[in-house]
Amino acid sequence: MSEPIASTPAAEAARIDEDTLRVVAGRIASRARDYGFDIGKAGSVSMRPFHSASTQPLYLAEIGRGNGEPCRVVVKFAPIFGQHREGFAEFANLRAMAARLASSEYLHVPRPLDYWEDVNALVTEHRPGSRFSARILAATPWFMSRRERAALMRTSKQCGEWLRIYHDVTARGEGPAIDDHFLTRFRRDIDRIPPRGPFAGLRRPIEEAAAVMKDTLSQRRVPVSIRHGDFSPDNVHLDGDGICVFDLSHHMLAPVYDDITFFLVTLDTMNPYPRYLAFDRRVARALGAPFMDGYFGAERAIRGKEDDPIVAAFTLKNLLRRCLRQRRVASAAGPLALAAFDGLWVGGRYRDLFTRAIERVTRHG
Repeated sequence: MSEPIASTPAAEAARIDEDTLRVVAGRIASRARDYGFDIGKAGSVSMRPFHSASTQPLYLAEIGRGNGEPCRVVVKFAPIFGQHREGFAEFANLRAMAARLASSEYLHVPRPLDYWEDVNALVTEHRPGSRFSARILAATPWFMSRRERAALMRTSKQCGEWLRIYHDVTARGEGPAIDDHFLTRFRRDIDRIPPRGPFAGLRRPIEEAAAVMKDTLSQRRVPVSIRHGDFSPDNVHLDGDGICVFDLSHHMLAPVYDDITFFLVTLDTMNPYPRYLAFDRRVARALGAPFMDGYFGAERAIRGKEDDPIVAAFTLKNLLRRCLRQRRVASAAGPLALAAFDGLWVGGRYRDLFTRAIERVTRHG
């Protein structure tokens, strides 16, 4: 079962030339009323870069309307990798989810407005809000009120509910829990483990767990859907009493447990430094249970026990991928940052998480 090709890093994202920006601005101006904006006479459109941390070029387009506040839309220029038309895929996924969530009071996606294939530009409504990840990292349990704690739990449960609806909307029946493609990608990541240092000692146990996974899970069948691919608190914005989820740009299929465990692994490995020095990891860990309740509802007790080996396998897969990714970021910051990451994170937090995941995989072997 194929996985989507990842987007380019932000530093390598395609630059958008001025001619393309003028074309897009002109189209937005001509379509503003179709988007539902009351702009009176046709307003001019200005565009500026938006969210520089994005892996794809984002622009905020402001449509002038006299003396009033400008109307705003977001333009996302999605790179194309062969047949992986990310902008087209996201437009289709957003339309499907917007239709499904139309009556929901607290689960949302940005309203899709346009997609122009010739410039690969996706236009959506602008929904301002703060990231769920920032709210988690800023939470300090010794100062949190009961109401604030309950709000975090509610948001995490909503994340589970949103993801379950997304998987239901994009469901494609059942498929193997793990297949040759899964194992090939997993072994490729194992090969990226450095030969020395704290990480090196984890390689053999991970390899042994991979062999167990192949023997025990190759014949298991699980629900399959279009993979979100980056479902984490970073892509969930707080929206009043609800949430709005972004980056639905994949179109390849995967077992639903890939997205589920990606979210849980992100909670377990959130890095607060250097901005959130008062972060307490217990806050993030406590959000896993309400997320699972939101996703599985009354099924959780049954599905949790039955599918635990599959959850463990995807947890291990996503742990390895996330650790390698964070290690690359640390390496780019310099040798001292890499040494600190290996010593404090790989030799500490990640080692504990890997050990627990490996034990869960091998226990079912």
